[in-house]
Amino acid sequence: MKNSNEALKYVATAFANYSKGNYDEAISECTKAIQVDPEFSDAYSLRGICYYKKGEYNRAISDYNKAIELNSADSLTYYNRGVVYEKITEYDKAISDYSKAIELDPENIEAYYNRGVIYLYKMQYDKAIDDFTRAIGLKPDYAKAYLNRGYAYNQKEEYDKAIDDLNKAIEIVPNYIEAYHNRANAYLYKREYDKAIADYNKVIENEPWNEEAYYGRGIAYENKKEYDMAIADFSKIIEMNPMFIKAYERRGEVYAKKGQHDKANADFNKAKEIKEKLIMG
Repeated sequence: MKNSNEALKYVATAFANYSKGNYDEAISECTKAIQVDPEFSDAYSLRGICYYKKGEYNRAISDYNKAIELNSADSLTYYNRGVVYEKITEYDKAISDYSKAIELDPENIEAYYNRGVIYLYKMQYDKAIDDFTRAIGLKPDYAKAYLNRGYAYNQKEEYDKAIDDLNKAIEIVPNYIEAYHNRANAYLYKREYDKAIADYNKVIENEPWNEEAYYGRGIAYENKKEYDMAIADFSKIIEMNPMFIKAYERRGEVYAKKGQHDKANADFNKAKEIKEKLIMG
């Protein structure tokens, strides 16, 4: 068919432009292909990808809808539409699309992974673990899947399993700072404070702005009764973020343990003042 051949040429040019990041040019070529062959599902699908890259999410969804209407057996289009729904936080629709993508292609690793991440957002940790496990089964060196499965185990208070997964993530990616941070949290929950501090040190060395790492390390120092070190960490957080309520409260508790009640009360009052301001807006 003449029209189909012409449309294929437009899509080939569109893909070349897409590959170079020339999304407007790619969209223009896809539109020409659609004008020539209005039932060319790949043209809608590629144009949808380009709209997504430009942050035009409603247009992307519209094009994916049309592509699916024309070809309901394309796993990739369901996956791509799921990505858009996830981006705009329409999580149930994203789960539905990822599930359909998996039904059509049971080896779609990213669909399992992305669906698992959404289950994390929804605090459905068992479902998240199942999806990350499936992704790891298909890709045994998938560091992000180990990371997020470890996070899910942390949330379920299965700390040894979390540490095993985070160890594996770090084995695959030796400087995986997020994995060190999650492992530090697991050690903290297990009251293995020296190991927690070592991992928090690694995080802070690489991310000196990471307030939560200072906070976790401060708690570890507090539990080791190294109160001055704890105060230093909570003070560092307050220096970086004067609205960090928990740091004032925790520092106040440490001052109280040291018998410095004036400083403790000052911190408790400051935390209360910030809370009241936030409530008042």
